[in-house]
Amino acid sequence: MKIINDWATNKIIRRDKIQHFELLEERNCIKEVKDNYYCLVEPIEVCESIVLEEINLEIASTLNITDIDLEVKSFIKQLNEYNELKDIGETLVHKIAERKGLTSKQMFIEMEYEDLSIKYD
Repeated sequence: MKIINDWATNKIIRRDKIQHFELLEERNCIKEVKDNYYCLVEPIEVCESIVLEEINLEIASTLNITDIDLEVKSFIKQLNEYNELKDIGETLVHKIAERKGLTSKQMFIEMEYEDLSIKYD
């Protein structure tokens, strides 16, 4: 998904075709050449970075996220805890299967548990 126009191919673009026009104009990334046609005056990478930063701020605002780094760290911590609990659960199922003389796959089927991410064999 492109977040800005292909300025490398189209050096001059009509205003109504420019993605994120208001933001790019506000940040002086584009200038009018003539009659609502604009060209890029900042490097494409700089403009992309500006647009991405704005999109991230909008998403954070919509999700009521005040500190993105803290949110990412919290998500990673929760994901790690989930993975640890899942590993413990799978280990217990394997031990129960072993005691019953079943394979892990048979045990999961007996428990009516279907998870495509678990490797049974």
